[in-house]
Amino acid sequence: DMSGILAWMDERKQSGVVDFEAFLNEMDDALAHAKSLLEVGKINQSSMDLLGIEDRSVLTEFPHLSRPESRCMFRDLLEVLWRKEFLFEAEIPAVASDGKALIFEARFAAPIADDCPDYSRMILSAVDVTDQRVAVRSRLELAAILDASTDAIVRFSHDDIVMNWSEGAKKMFGYASVEMVGSSVSCLLPSDRTEEHGSIRSRALAGNETFIPQTVRLRKDGHPLDVSISVFPMKGEMEEVNGYAAIVREITELKHVEEQVRQAQKMEAVGRLAGGIAHDFNNLLTVVSGYANLLLEELPKQGATARKVQTMAKAAERASDLTRQLLAFGRKQVFKARALNLNDTVEELEEILRRLSREDVEVVIDLDEGLETWRPTQPRSSRSSSISLLMPGMPCLTAAASRSRPPTSIWTNLLWTLTCPLSRVPTCGCR
Repeated sequence: DMSGILAWMDERKQSGVVDFEAFLNEMDDALAHAKSLLEVGKINQSSMDLLGIEDRSVLTEFPHLSRPESRCMFRDLLEVLWRKEFLFEAEIPAVASDGKALIFEARFAAPIADDCPDYSRMILSAVDVTDQRVAVRSRLELAAILDASTDAIVRFSHDDIVMNWSEGAKKMFGYASVEMVGSSVSCLLPSDRTEEHGSIRSRALAGNETFIPQTVRLRKDGHPLDVSISVFPMKGEMEEVNGYAAIVREITELKHVEEQVRQAQKMEAVGRLAGGIAHDFNNLLTVVSGYANLLLEELPKQGATARKVQTMAKAAERASDLTRQLLAFGRKQVFKARALNLNDTVEELEEILRRLSREDVEVVIDLDEGLETWRPTQPRSSRSSSISLLMPGMPCLTAAASRSRPPTSIWTNLLWTLTCPLSRVPTCGCR
């Protein structure tokens, strides 16, 4: 029954109200007052069941117009009455008797009497569209989730035409949705993957799912992408297969990690091999070193042969140091730092340096008796480091000898190398 509301509107018109919308904006209690004038005349049983109304006799007003989400709809209804339009459609939120939220697609219409609409009465017919609206909302939410995924999600028809192209597919392949929807999948296939794709498509259209852990597809710029693909059939309302969908994931970073793991495994194998070889070689060195020491005991200490055997024994000792480093690399021996006398190391190099130098080069050793011992923190050979430094400098020694100039900077660099980390070894020079 709208007669009370119509009378109230006539009073507003007589008082000079022309813009009803502005009037509602200015009067905060206008909607509440209009609602109090609305009376419910008749209601059928289906409406009572849906709205949770048990006693028809106590129903004097439409209860759900007091809900906040219904205020806009009621305001639009009042504006329709103000303009004397006889039809109004809107969605009305409601709550069922069991607490379930409902959505009605409602139509308000003024009955026609003698070809004229009777605005004092309005007939409300409503259809429950809750399930449809929930389904639409679910599809929108699912679409938002799919677009947020970094994977490419693509739907194809039975003849390989792209039907849906996700945001993830756009980012992965570089094609916009308008470029791909309605186009063939062939632009994504390298020439050597056509047969593979045909097999995937056949299995999907036969109703089977397929997973390809590693394959290749093409970006828009022609760059190949390492990807994995999950393919599954798409079915229609009658459960018939009408296409297929694919979830494509880029695995470039995964392949990189796998390569790092394989490399680490190779290095571990090399370490084990080096450790095994070092262990066997160390056993051979023990024999060489043992016999060298026995010979030294039998030979005159100042003889030339004794010096040669002594050099051999020291070489065996240095080789033993190398095997210990290999054992440490192979995790078969823990490196232990020990004090190193640099003067002793330089003296041991004297014989080697003499053999490496030309006959017209004189090797002179000038030691610092007050030089402190050094305890290296890394398992490396100071002898090999020194020789590695001196070998490139031998031409400088030869040039200095030809000019009768003392190559003193070579020895400065040698001692600096022995006392500093390898990363700080200077370039060898000659003054």
